[in-house]
Amino acid sequence: MFKRFHYIFLTGFICMIIGSAWAAEEFIPPICEVVVYTNDMAYVIREGEAVLSDGECILETTTDILGGSLSVVSFDPEIQIKEITASKSSVETFGSWRNLAEFFQANIGKRLRLTAGSEKKEGMLRGMAGDSAIVLEDSAKKETLVFPLTQITGYAFLEPVELHPTREKVQLKLLIDGTVEERCGLGVNYLTNGLSWSPLYHLALDGENQGELSFKAIVRNQLEDLNGVNLQLVGAVPQLPTGLTPLVKWDDPTEPSVCVPRGGGAFVVDLLAEQTQSELLADDISIESVSSLTLYQKESFSLKKGENAQISLFNGLVQVTPVYRLDLYRASLGAELSKSEVWKGYRIANSSDFLWTAGPIFVTVNNKPQGEVIMTTTPAGEAAELKLTKEEAVLAKVSEDEFERVQGSLVYKQQEYALVQVSGQIELVNTKDEPILIRVSHKIPGEVNRTSDDGTIKKSPSPVQGPNPQSVITWEINLPAKGEKSINYTYQSYI
Repeated sequence: MFKRFHYIFLTGFICMIIGSAWAAEEFIPPICEVVVYTNDMAYVIREGEAVLSDGECILETTTDILGGSLSVVSFDPEIQIKEITASKSSVETFGSWRNLAEFFQANIGKRLRLTAGSEKKEGMLRGMAGDSAIVLEDSAKKETLVFPLTQITGYAFLEPVELHPTREKVQLKLLIDGTVEERCGLGVNYLTNGLSWSPLYHLALDGENQGELSFKAIVRNQLEDLNGVNLQLVGAVPQLPTGLTPLVKWDDPTEPSVCVPRGGGAFVVDLLAEQTQSELLADDISIESVSSLTLYQKESFSLKKGENAQISLFNGLVQVTPVYRLDLYRASLGAELSKSEVWKGYRIANSSDFLWTAGPIFVTVNNKPQGEVIMTTTPAGEAAELKLTKEEAVLAKVSEDEFERVQGSLVYKQQEYALVQVSGQIELVNTKDEPILIRVSHKIPGEVNRTSDDGTIKKSPSPVQGPNPQSVITWEINLPAKGEKSINYTYQSYI
């Protein structure tokens, strides 16, 4: 008995030594800093001390390394990374399948016996019918059957199955040059998926002309646990690679990474004349400008994988103007004139030195919800317009009439066009007991000749091929209480 115990103890001790020696070569440095974008991408910065064996160490990662972003650097100028070799393997996670469909999907091609109501069948699991049914090949009748998962009351596989999900592990073997030391400080940086953030605004109006704008960041972590990292949030997304680095591609290593331009902008800090940036920012938030990007930084940030966090970035007072809105559109003279409902919203002045990045904004008036809309990207010195609720107390009527037509006025791409002159009128009625400001916008399939009430005209190429430009007339009309107003315009279009 003693000899047997001694043998087991000695064997376990030797295995522990061998396992420790192998583990010493593996290098999984902790994340110390992450630069997070709004498109489910993050630049991860890892730092740690690698244990070397004959000038080599193993870096293990289960994350995707995108494009040419991988950088492995030594903190010792006399030490260089001579070569990086990549390999991959599958590792059982010992976690649980999220649902029965995933379990069956992982065990396609295996034999099983199942019960579905009063039926008992045995055969080969051939596949899935979506996420809600399995496809079974009946061994006895040689027929293919489909069983919804909700009807399966019992099952038993007749051969070994995949009990736990697996993950793909990538190992990078680093060949270190220039040292005989056993340890080496290294930094590993790369772009990857799994971390993202999005802006969230809340405008609390106290009356109609002033309110408090708060800006929060929602951080989502599907990468790995973050412990005390330096978090940097970037609103503008430059061109970033979406494909894996060729170093970890085995199926098609020649396939290039694709750079996709992403929309967005820098961050916003809302500053009134008497406010300073430091008064508005949260106590643990700082701002750094790198080239054309603005980054919000938060030190000692921790978030477990699978969790989301809401971070307060700043709060500030903003000047607000209630604005009513009417939008008109006509694609061509042969198309119907489209008229929207009259909407009420608010114009928020960005008096800061920063761009407001696009994001959802929830609006309350005297603590009563008014709605949530997407606030568009708003440069400093400009204003964001929020279209919130339909307004039935402001009426609008629009009419357009042709008053002249000249045949054969233009030949464009070997086709003859007639020149048509059109006059239009917009009648506005305010039934409210208070004056309002209404913004009227009209997209016109032609060139504007005349407009009343200081309407501004913006001309651009037509979205459809043809001789006509697309013009947009915009009016801002102060409409008195119980008042009416007629707006007139004329334009020409070739048909």
